[in-house]
Amino acid sequence: MQAVSAAQATDSGWTWAQTAGLIVPCIALLGAFLTYALSQRAVRREHRASSPKP
Repeated sequence: MQAVSAAQATDSGWTWAQTAGLIVPCIALLGAFLTYALSQRAVRREHRASSPKP
């Protein structure tokens, strides 16, 4: 019984660590997507610039 009551006593709701644990992966995914998108854009521009004009 003491372990349950001790666990309930330390549970104070949502913490900053939990918030950071959700925000950090979201920012990492957003950064990865942005990097990929910009890289693809650069590749398309490079192909368009190097392709022969009719």
